[in-house]
Amino acid sequence: DSGPLPPTPGTPVTPDLGGAGRGAATPPGFEDWTFWYHYNKEGIENLKRELYTRVDSRNPMWVMGSEHVGNATGTTQATRVRVESDLIPALLWAMDPQNAGHQDTESAAYIALAKVTRDPAHVRLLARGLDKGHNPLVVESAALALGLLRREAPGRQLGAAELDRVRALLVATFEDERHRTRVRAFAALALGLLGDQPTGSGGADAAAAAAALTARLFGWLEQRHAASDLPCATLLAIGMQPATSIRDPQREILRHLVARGRVGGREVPGLVASYAALALGRVGEVRDVAVLTHALTPRRGRDRHVQRSAAIGLGRLGRRVAGPERVAVARTLLGAAERARDASTANFALISLAYLVCADVEAARTDVVEDTRAPEALLRLAAEGRPLTRPFAALALGLIGRAIGDDATLPVYGDLRARAVGALRAGLADRGAGRARAACATALGILRDREAEGLRRLTGIVRSEREDDELRAYAALALGLIDVPAPEVVTAVRAALQERGSEVLRMHCATALGLLGDRKALPLLEAELDGGGSLGARGEALLAIARVGDDRAVDPLIARLKDPAENAYTRALACAGLGIVGDLEWVPSLARLSRDLNYRASPDAINEVVTIL
Repeated sequence: DSGPLPPTPGTPVTPDLGGAGRGAATPPGFEDWTFWYHYNKEGIENLKRELYTRVDSRNPMWVMGSEHVGNATGTTQATRVRVESDLIPALLWAMDPQNAGHQDTESAAYIALAKVTRDPAHVRLLARGLDKGHNPLVVESAALALGLLRREAPGRQLGAAELDRVRALLVATFEDERHRTRVRAFAALALGLLGDQPTGSGGADAAAAAAALTARLFGWLEQRHAASDLPCATLLAIGMQPATSIRDPQREILRHLVARGRVGGREVPGLVASYAALALGRVGEVRDVAVLTHALTPRRGRDRHVQRSAAIGLGRLGRRVAGPERVAVARTLLGAAERARDASTANFALISLAYLVCADVEAARTDVVEDTRAPEALLRLAAEGRPLTRPFAALALGLIGRAIGDDATLPVYGDLRARAVGALRAGLADRGAGRARAACATALGILRDREAEGLRRLTGIVRSEREDDELRAYAALALGLIDVPAPEVVTAVRAALQERGSEVLRMHCATALGLLGDRKALPLLEAELDGGGSLGARGEALLAIARVGDDRAVDPLIARLKDPAENAYTRALACAGLGIVGDLEWVPSLARLSRDLNYRASPDAINEVVTIL
């Protein structure tokens, strides 16, 4: 009766969709916007950075005063000290099966340790987890954990020699057919995660070493595999290697996969071809725009997985071209958004279109907004599009508005941001808009609508117990994203956090308080742990503590991990939570797997890995 345990919940995650709160409806399908937000939220929320960096704001609502004004007062130093002194010893303790007491706690400790350590001795300990004599779940976790040794900042990265030894072990794991399919797939994904890390040891320079690994990955594609998990994971890993490591004959393999669904002289499922489209979007060249455009074009018999991935891939590839080429990609995506019969293809195209506008904004160009109908189309679809389309159009406007910022240097962008704010506020107020209202709230948060009127509307929704709990949850999240911690904002979110009716409301309120820098969030969540409640509610509180916690979260998490009276579910969550607290990457490395992923096309192994805490 303990329920699903991390790091492998077992079934596709249904993210942030409400629960048993007021207004909860039948859980939506994969076309729903909340799935896209869940898979891409880490780069949007950037929660870890917000927890440790506080910057003053100048906003009309601040005149009412706030206890949170600070000027870069946050620091990771206290957390770093606790990682070394307490957190890592607790994880090493939990890696001992005699202490863990359950395979999920033990396997969670592998994942957590990889996120926080730089000690070569710990790397060797993680590697020993690949021994086939271990519990199968532990072996899976050890394979992925080796990829989670990735660090963004050069000063925190392991050396090339150490990482090359890890890569060699992962290659051997994939090629050892005695391992289970999921272990081998996790090894390929781990190689993808390490794609931007130092390499080149034992006499090879970095470029040659990267090219050799990429060639090995393409060699795996030529092989026959009984399950789609292995080629899909391999293609995802290929897309995460340096583009310079890929030769044109190898790109031709990707092109052939996308255009004809064939590799190594044989036909492959559309599921596999769809991952080639994602890879081509990441590492392709200008000529590959035509390949993905052709794959996106509706045609009898064309696999929808490939179409959806082509829409995503064009959004990535279109950011790397400019001028007329980017305009051409934008027109293709706009046509797909307006005419595609498949809702997911249309919706992915809308997000990709937004990315192209954002790329123009960053380059101080106006090609897409002036040479296409993109602004008018997005505004129209956000106001009157199909029920599944309106939320994605709203999110697209939010992404564009965020890129423009409050002080647009070009008048055309200042006008577009103002129109986007107006459209999103109107959608938020439209009680006939259904689930699109919550998307409009989220989009206003992404856009950072800091005007007093917008803040009052969102705060009023959070306060109102007559509103749908999902809408209140995303309104609270929006306030966190906007990051204006005025007293009435913080008070409203704190009060909603303490309600017992909806887990999604409490989780988003906890995230919002973390984004707002409210140091009272942790005590409130700890009180919920100590106050009893259902197993699910306590689990949600533990996850919230981990997500918004700093060094103060270490003690309550360790206490639950080591308490023999706690059930296996709680102890496993506490162990995973320690990894979340100690992971000081601004954007968690696992997000590199889920960002811009065609989650409609997830074989078992990939679906599993994106649910890991």
